[in-house]
Amino acid sequence: MTRDPLGEAGGLNLYAFVGNNPVNWGDPWGLKPGDLFNTIEDAAIDASNYIYPNSIQNKSEYGGWIWKRTGGLPWKRTVQYGYDDPVTQKNHRHVEITIRTCEGERPEKTPVAIFHSHAIDNPRYDGENFSLEDRSIAERKSIERIFPIFVITPLGVIKKYDPINGISIIGQYSGAFIGFPY
Repeated sequence: MTRDPLGEAGGLNLYAFVGNNPVNWGDPWGLKPGDLFNTIEDAAIDASNYIYPNSIQNKSEYGGWIWKRTGGLPWKRTVQYGYDDPVTQKNHRHVEITIRTCEGERPEKTPVAIFHSHAIDNPRYDGENFSLEDRSIAERKSIERIFPIFVITPLGVIKKYDPINGISIIGQYSGAFIGFPY
């Protein structure tokens, strides 16, 4: 049992990173929804690692928005990426991610990608690959710009799909997260 690796920089409650339950939950790097990353892929990998254990354990898909935040000074703009708390409908074949799940707490958040999990693999449902619905979502969102969609598969492979560059593998479940407290 350890305190938040970020120490007080992560907030005064040194066990909030595990839902105040360090015996049952773990997050060795102190990363969570809302943290900032330098690339969309880094945010997607962290989000995927965050949702994977519960997705497999509950046999449900989880997902949410990856967003970008632009800041800095006018002559030196910075762009960082984060992700929202994942949502689920407790369904092994579908999770509904609407634009409303990305609105609210920060007006400067601009949705730039979707992340989600595939919970189970069976002969009638190929959880190791993007579904036609997954690809269709990316293609609809990409009319104005590239809008990738990310998935973590039942075997823990993290994949990216965008209509221009196709499918690529960007990572593997790292085992960093034991779960999240809900």
